[in-house]
Amino acid sequence: MSGNPELLIYPAILYSASGFVVSNGQHTTDIMGSLESVHNPLLALVRALKDWKYEPDAPIYTPRISLAFAGGFNLAVSVIKRGEFGSVIRNYSELPLIPGRGWLVMTYMGINIDPLPSFFGEPVFLEILGNSADEVANQVFNSLEPAPDKKDFRVAVACLRASATAGDVQEIKIINKNKG
Repeated sequence: MSGNPELLIYPAILYSASGFVVSNGQHTTDIMGSLESVHNPLLALVRALKDWKYEPDAPIYTPRISLAFAGGFNLAVSVIKRGEFGSVIRNYSELPLIPGRGWLVMTYMGINIDPLPSFFGEPVFLEILGNSADEVANQVFNSLEPAPDKKDFRVAVACLRASATAGDVQEIKIINKNKG
């Protein structure tokens, strides 16, 4: 494995009786501790991420993407990215959960250039066509496939299916291009 282990080795998904947390970095653990303390997903993100910045992986400066859920019909999402002159931009959203619909937040915008531009704007509202985490993860991963003559920047997709009433994780599917 090449690269900085601190940016590559981390728990992507954690869950407990308080709910679950998904992220793309070591900040997952901090968010779970905060969620267990405050039991409010949006507040947990704000408190846990107050000292975190985008990743120090120049020239990309990967945004830190986080999601927290504690049951009910809302989830909280955070995107922390690099702004002009190295400033830190923090975006927090509370999103409604609607049966058959979902939300997409990507680390990168999907424009096939190098270095990849950070995700910007609001989370994207999706119609969910599958009935399982496996079906949905595969549909999303396949929909992001580049044109045949373009470099494939896809890394991974995580799809988590949970009970809205109890916040229980029912199913998880992770597709990692580098792990099969």
